[in-house]
Amino acid sequence: YEYAYTNASDCPSVDTLHLTVNLVKTTQLAATICMGSSYTENNFNITPTAPGTDTYTQNLHTSKNCDSTVTLTLTVTDYRRGSISRSICEGSSVRFGNKDLTVSGTYRDTTKTSAGCDSITTLTLTVNPQPHLTISDAAICYGDTTLLTVTGASTYSWKPATGLISHTVNSMLATANKTTTYTVVGTDNNGCKDTTYVTVTVNSLPVVTISVDEAICEGSTTILVASGNHTMSSYAWNTGDSKYQIKVSETGTYTVTGTDVNGCKDTADFTVVVNQPTEGDTTAVACEEFIWHGVSYTKSEEATYTIE
Repeated sequence: YEYAYTNASDCPSVDTLHLTVNLVKTTQLAATICMGSSYTENNFNITPTAPGTDTYTQNLHTSKNCDSTVTLTLTVTDYRRGSISRSICEGSSVRFGNKDLTVSGTYRDTTKTSAGCDSITTLTLTVNPQPHLTISDAAICYGDTTLLTVTGASTYSWKPATGLISHTVNSMLATANKTTTYTVVGTDNNGCKDTTYVTVTVNSLPVVTISVDEAICEGSTTILVASGNHTMSSYAWNTGDSKYQIKVSETGTYTVTGTDVNGCKDTADFTVVVNQPTEGDTTAVACEEFIWHGVSYTKSEEATYTIE
């Protein structure tokens, strides 16, 4: 710039001004930090108390002593939080973080997001106890049926199914032709399982027979003897007797039921016939001697011979 004027000597004069105008400096900044952190760059010292985006401004002076405005758009990212619930059965585990958990409780695991902020996951773990099945073995006689009852769970599965008829939720009617071991899996309301085993022992039936002492005639007696091919524990006759042998003297069918030490039974019967005496009449004429049933007769008379 030039300025023309007349100086004190009344001479024309010119002053020249060389002027440099420095503009106000404006700077726009943007940053993202995690909740709980502070922003301390570019002469800022900010510690946010809540997540979100805010704008901060600083008025500074340049080296030329001009104003300088710095505007900061600061985004504060909150913690990432998540909650999950898990239920497992006793004896199982769940992997959470870098641990295998087996005990009920509340657990937290902290990781980093793509922005480098904390991500906190809370796990509520419930460990349900295992059910405990209870059932008793059984013994039956061949052809019989037994009721198997299991307790300790809510639903049950049985294997093998051969010889089983469903009775109730926890009971089966078992009719096995041979000794069989069944596998029972019980599941409770939490989905936890237990396995147990039950054996049904099938005992063979005894074979009972009756032997007779001898044939009898009217007025005599004979002995009927019962026996079995197993170790027998008792006998029951249709006469009311309970010994293994009885004495009889009348015609009839005698029945005995034998029970062995396993409680298995068999029945046998025997028909006794009482032989009746017979009478005969023989008339003979002989010279001097007559032999009858081995006896010598030499005179006329009546004789009686009894066959035993």
